[in-house]
Parts: sequence; structure tokens; C-alpha cells
Amino acid sequence: MLGNSGNSSDPHLHFSIQDGPDTLASTSLPFVIDRYRFQGTAPPGAFLQTVVVTGTPRQERGSYPLEGAVTDFSR
Repeated sequence: MLGNSGNSSDPHLHFSIQDGPDTLASTSLPFVIDRYRFQGTAPPGAFLQTVVVTGTPRQERGSYPLEGAVTDFSR
């Protein structure tokens, strides 16, 4: 689900991994973000205009993206 739910100022993604196709009859499974590529940061509300990403791209391991982080999870 993508949206502005909860205490947020920008759209964000909610996702889960289930052990079956029926969300009401299946169990949520744990997951770990193994690695990702940090692309930089974007200011709050950046989705409303052209986004200027600042920072130095780098590989990350053993951490989670922080607020404003622009990330790439592809391998």
C-alpha cells in the first residue's frame, strides 16, 4: 500500500510478506533488509516537485534507511 497514512508528511510504502495468498488467513513472516544502495537524501515534500537528491551514493549493510533517504533495493 502506498499512501500518506499515519503521522507522515510524504507518501511512503507499507509492505509485508505473508505465508499464503489470503491476507486474513495467512501469517506475516519476518524479513531483514540485507543491503541496499543509498542514493542520497531528498527534502520533506519533495514528491510535489522535481526532486533534488543530495549526498554521495554508497552501498549500505546492517542498517535501515532513515527519513528522507532515497534508496535502491534492486540487486
